[in-house]
Amino acid sequence: MNTRMENNTSALWWILGLAALLFLAGLGLRDPWPADEPRFAQVAREMVQSGQWLFPTRGGEFYSDKPPVFMWAIASIYWLTDNLRVAFLLPSALCSLLTVWLMHDLALRLWDRKIAIHASLLLLATLQFVLQAKTAQIDAMVASLIMLACYGLLRHLIQGNALGWYLLGWFAMGLGVITKGVGFLPVFLILPWVLLLLAGGRQQLAKPSWWLLAGVPCFLFAIALWVVPMSLAVNAAGDPALDAYRNDILFRQTGTRYANAWAHVKPFYYYLVSVIPVLWLPTILLLPGLIAPWGRAFRGRDPRIVMPLIWILIVLVFFSASPGKRGVYLLPLVPMLCLATAPFLAALLERRWVALIMRGLLAFLAVLFIGVAVAAFAGNASLLEAEIEHGFAPWNLILTVGLIAFVAAVLCRSGDRVAMAWAVFIVPFWLLYSTWAYSLVNADRTPAAVMNAVEAITDEQATVALVDFREQYLLFSHRKITHFGYNTPAAMQLAEAWQWQGEAGNRYVLLADDRLLDCFDPSKAVPVGRAHGHDWRLYADTARKDSCATPEPTVVRYNYWQPGALR
Repeated sequence: MNTRMENNTSALWWILGLAALLFLAGLGLRDPWPADEPRFAQVAREMVQSGQWLFPTRGGEFYSDKPPVFMWAIASIYWLTDNLRVAFLLPSALCSLLTVWLMHDLALRLWDRKIAIHASLLLLATLQFVLQAKTAQIDAMVASLIMLACYGLLRHLIQGNALGWYLLGWFAMGLGVITKGVGFLPVFLILPWVLLLLAGGRQQLAKPSWWLLAGVPCFLFAIALWVVPMSLAVNAAGDPALDAYRNDILFRQTGTRYANAWAHVKPFYYYLVSVIPVLWLPTILLLPGLIAPWGRAFRGRDPRIVMPLIWILIVLVFFSASPGKRGVYLLPLVPMLCLATAPFLAALLERRWVALIMRGLLAFLAVLFIGVAVAAFAGNASLLEAEIEHGFAPWNLILTVGLIAFVAAVLCRSGDRVAMAWAVFIVPFWLLYSTWAYSLVNADRTPAAVMNAVEAITDEQATVALVDFREQYLLFSHRKITHFGYNTPAAMQLAEAWQWQGEAGNRYVLLADDRLLDCFDPSKAVPVGRAHGHDWRLYADTARKDSCATPEPTVVRYNYWQPGALR
C-alpha cells in the first residue's frame, strides 16, 4: 500500500512539474495583450493604487462587465510583488495547476494510477487548456472552480462517501458565479445522476437524500460573500453611478447578455466547426475510436463515463443556444472530455489509424510552417507586407517550429510512439511561444511606442484626453489622462474632448486615424506612431477647430493619473 501511494505521489509531482514548466515559462517576459488582458491588469492596478477593491474601476470609471474576483487575484499578487508583468498572468497559471491536480486525483479515485496519469497528460496535451493557462482571461480561473465543483459532485454522486467534497463543490459553484456567471454549470451533473438512478445504475451511486439539498445554502453563501457587501455599500452610498453598476453587473451582464448578446454573435454551430476542431487538438482526433467504448459505457450505465459526457453535451447546447459565443467559453468542458477519454487512451494509441492521423497532423503542421517560412525568405509580397505592418519578422521562429513538427512526424511511425511524437512537438512549441514569440510579438501587441512618443512631445504637467480608447492606452500612459466614458458613443466623446481642450491650456487629444475629425484639423496634428492597426496622432490646441457640435446629453468626464507607466 505504501509503495503504491509513493508511486502515485511521485507521478503526480512529475505531472505538476511538467504543467508548471508549460504554464510558467515566459512569466514576466511580456506585457498584457488585447483584447482582455490590459483591461484586467488595469483594473487590478487601480485597485492597488486607490485602495478601492469592492467596486472595480477602469480609468476611474466603474467597470461592471465582470465580477471582481479575477481582478482581486491579480491585484493581490501585484500588491505583494509590485510587478504587474508577473501578477497579471500568475492567477491563470495557478488555477490551471489546480485543475491538473483535481483531474489526476479524480481519475485516480474513479479508476487507477495509470488512468489518472493518462487523464492528466491528455489535459496538458490539449491546446486550449495550456493556451488559457498562459493567458490572463477569467476563463482559466472559472474553469478551475467548475472543475472543483465537478470533482466534489462526481466523487459523492458516484461513490456515495464524500459529502464534504459534494458541499465544497456547491461552494465552488457559488465562487464560480461571482467570478464569471457560468460557474453554476456543474449543477447539470445531477441530471445524468438522476437518469442513472432511474435506469438502475451502479449500486454504489449516492442515494437520494435530504442532505444533498444542503449544497444549495453552500452555493448561495459563496455568492453572498460578494453580492451582500457590494449591495449594502451601494445602498449606503446613494450614488447613481453605483446603482447603475449594481444593476448592470447583476442583471444586464448575466441573463440579458446570455439571451440577447450584443457582442461576439455567432451561429448555433460555431463551436462545432470553428472551435472544437482546432482548440481541442489532439484529443478531438480520438473521437472516432471513442464512439464504441463510450457506447458500451452507456449500455453498462457506467456513471464515470455517462455523467461527464452527458454534462458536456448539456453545456455545449447551453453555450450554443446563446447568440454570443467565444471559444474560451468551452474551456471547462476540456477536463471532463479528458476524464471520459483517459480509460480508453492506452487501447486507442495502439490503433494504427491513430498513428496515421497523428502523423498526418504533424506532417501538415511541418509543411505549413516550413512552407510559410520559405515563402517569406523567397520574398512573398503578402508576407513581407505583414512583416512591415507588424514590425517584426517571425520567419526563423516559424521555420524552427516547422522543423520540430517534421522531426515529430518522423518519430510517429507506430502506435507506441504517438504520445512521444506529440510531446516532442508540443513541449518545445509552448517553450518557444513563451520566449521567442513573446520577444517578437510584444512590441506589436502594446501601444508602448505610441505612449512614449506622447511623453516626448508633452511636458509633465500636460493632460491627454483619450477618445474611443482601449485599456492598453491607460496601461502604458505617462501623463494625466482624461476620458469620457468607455461606453459613450465616439461622436459624443469627440465633441466633449473638443470642449474640454478649450477650457484650459496644456491639453492634448489622442486620436486614431479613422476617428471622426469634425472638431480637429488632422493637418496640424503630430503623428505619434502606429498601434493595433491604427495610425495615432496627437492634437494640441492649435489643431482645434473653431466650432464643434455640443454633446447631448452631458458627457461625464473621468480623470486618471498613475505614477509611471506599466511596471
